[in-house]
Amino acid sequence: MKNTKQLLLLQILSLILICVPTHSLATDLQLQSGATFDWWKDNHDARASQLTFPLLFTGTRDNLSFRLITAYTHTSLSTGSMDISMNGLLDTKIGATYRLSDKLPFELLLGLDFNLPTGHTNLSADETRLVMDPDLLPINSYGEGFNINPTVTIAKGWNNWTFALGVGYLWRGSYDFSEDLKDYQPGMVFNTVAEARYYYQANSYARIFSGYTVYSTDTANGKDLLQEGDVFQIGGSLIHAVNPSLKLTAGLREIIRGDVKDYKKSATEQNQNAYNGDETIIDLGGSYALDSKTTLSVPLQLRFMADNGNSGDSHVGAKEKYSLGAGVTREITPVLSADFTLKGYYKHDDPTRIPEPYDARTFTGVGIAASLTGRF
Repeated sequence: MKNTKQLLLLQILSLILICVPTHSLATDLQLQSGATFDWWKDNHDARASQLTFPLLFTGTRDNLSFRLITAYTHTSLSTGSMDISMNGLLDTKIGATYRLSDKLPFELLLGLDFNLPTGHTNLSADETRLVMDPDLLPINSYGEGFNINPTVTIAKGWNNWTFALGVGYLWRGSYDFSEDLKDYQPGMVFNTVAEARYYYQANSYARIFSGYTVYSTDTANGKDLLQEGDVFQIGGSLIHAVNPSLKLTAGLREIIRGDVKDYKKSATEQNQNAYNGDETIIDLGGSYALDSKTTLSVPLQLRFMADNGNSGDSHVGAKEKYSLGAGVTREITPVLSADFTLKGYYKHDDPTRIPEPYDARTFTGVGIAASLTGRF
């Protein structure tokens, strides 16, 4: 099976390269690759790490843009009583977007994305413990089924204003999530997003945005399992250019999660609060161009998640996370650039029962990312 997935990925890459017109290869293709390493430990002597080698391929020709992304990752967890690890390819995502702007009074973007199941599914009981909170390790999905995601976005500029509205539908195919959860059919997802920007000076603008997501019911072996609650997101940000070299950013987001319907419980207990409580996210940062080829950046993020208000085995306590990073981007040649980022974080979780019972925990973690981007 592993060799079959690797062969499928090579066939996909070959097909894309064959289908790209030769004359566009000189100017419109971009290939990015590198490595990321994330590590954390907690106050109960548990620790985990994740080493990932991502690959991103993008291209444009006239009004058409296309993309492919995949990665190879190794994840490990040590609890003091056991050591668990897993490695392999992740799913491969391909997509394309077509832009229409000349024939309409607004810009229209038509997108279509696919998730190809080249990753790892049918996890063992131990391997399911590697599906962690994405605030701890960035990759917590090692494989899914075949997914299709069409999107439609319209955008319109007016004086110093820009408005955009988008809708999307995600059809998710079935797969064996684990040895204990066969023929798992995730629910379909419908989402809408809206954004407005006001440019008050050169390279400076304020934006507000909102989004609403609706989920249908997850099933397994033809039986209803769970229906996630609706999710509403609203926020805003400010990007201010102090001068041509210095740019400051600030943002605030609020995520409000609706009630979950859990069909594994009795009829009187099916409706309950979302597994994760409402969330507030604050982003601060800045970037400084040392010269025309080198830019430094410093991102700071604060996340606060409320207690979900459930009792018993459905309780998830409040969470908070503080992260700080530093990065540098360097243009090496006109067609080659490099990026390097270092970050650290502190995280505290109140007592929780999901996915397994834990007392209060504190985490400290670091992340390192390096990449090269080539344009052809």
